[in-house]
Amino acid sequence: MMRKESRYLALAVMAVLALSLSACKAGSGSNSDSMKAQLSKNTSLKKGWSELPVPIYISNSVPEIFRPVIIEAMDKWNSESGVTLFVYAGETPDDVRTQDEINGIYWNESPHQEGYFGLTQTLSTTDDVIVESDITFYDDPEGFDVLECEGGEEICRSSTIKKDIMTTALHELGHVLGFNHTAGPTDIMNPNFYPGDVHHQFDGLLIAELQDTYDTIMLADAR
Repeated sequence: MMRKESRYLALAVMAVLALSLSACKAGSGSNSDSMKAQLSKNTSLKKGWSELPVPIYISNSVPEIFRPVIIEAMDKWNSESGVTLFVYAGETPDDVRTQDEINGIYWNESPHQEGYFGLTQTLSTTDDVIVESDITFYDDPEGFDVLECEGGEEICRSSTIKKDIMTTALHELGHVLGFNHTAGPTDIMNPNFYPGDVHHQFDGLLIAELQDTYDTIMLADAR
């Protein structure tokens, strides 16, 4: 998420709604129990899905120019982990509705009241099993752009005051998977990104925690 702090705009904290929902929606049995046990080992991945891949819908409120980039961000998570974590499931209406059993990505052209540029709301059971997650991008789409580094680098800072849509999408999709913020300066889940920052590089610890949480049976089923 993006947040206004003093003169700067930075990624901020994910909003999480912990709800006690029907166990059948989250799955049950050994996969769920194994996932919960492995979540307790990790420092930044604190919630998880009982089944993969996670179907993601993109609302028609999201500007068309950004939709392929968001799908590319999903594919990058898939590629980096070696597992199909996300699958694009099609379009969804442009209004945000929690508890509708749809994992949607939406756009609100009004600025967020606390200055966020992106916000992920996650619904989970009391056992930290995720059952629904929704991302909303905030503010005028003209304030976002598709930024790239010179020479094929994955981390850089440009002179533009626009926000990189890929960096924001990768970060928010990490929250969809259940990651908390991290403090490493090169971590994709570090919240301290600013306009003009490009950060498309995954850190090894993040991927290791992801692979540690989802056991080999779940990973095999998701391939």
